[in-house]
Amino acid sequence: MLGEMVFVLTAIILLKEWVFPWLIWQWFPIGDDAARMLEWMVMMVAVVTCYAYAGFGSISAHVYGQSTSNSMVMWGLLHLPVLVSLTPLNVPLLNEVTHTWYGLIGDGLRLFIPKLPPESGIIPLIALLFFWAGRAIKVSEGNVEKQQQRQGRAAS
Repeated sequence: MLGEMVFVLTAIILLKEWVFPWLIWQWFPIGDDAARMLEWMVMMVAVVTCYAYAGFGSISAHVYGQSTSNSMVMWGLLHLPVLVSLTPLNVPLLNEVTHTWYGLIGDGLRLFIPKLPPESGIIPLIALLFFWAGRAIKVSEGNVEKQQQRQGRAAS
């Protein structure tokens, strides 16, 4: 599960930091349009990140069957660079990872709360709350036989 979480967050970071800005730069040469698109992109990345955390919580509970304590340990392991950066240690790579991670949700929040510090403690709390709330969400396919019957009737 930890690998899935790292993969998804890394993909979101790559999209936010490189792919989307490059596409915006290519498609919107006028500064005002580009700025507007970057704002929308930042908001969408924050929303997608929150959904991803809810999904992480859901799969930890309903796919992997982890207890709440095990899930919180996994969450802590994933966020170890963020937690280490809160200590007096100064590791440049960890600081960069932490700053980038804070931007996933924090940049979107700062559009609405400009005085929010760049690395506010509320960001990990928001991520944890979405993760924890996601544990209550169970996504199921429903009754497959009923779906097949409906599709069979629709085809007739």
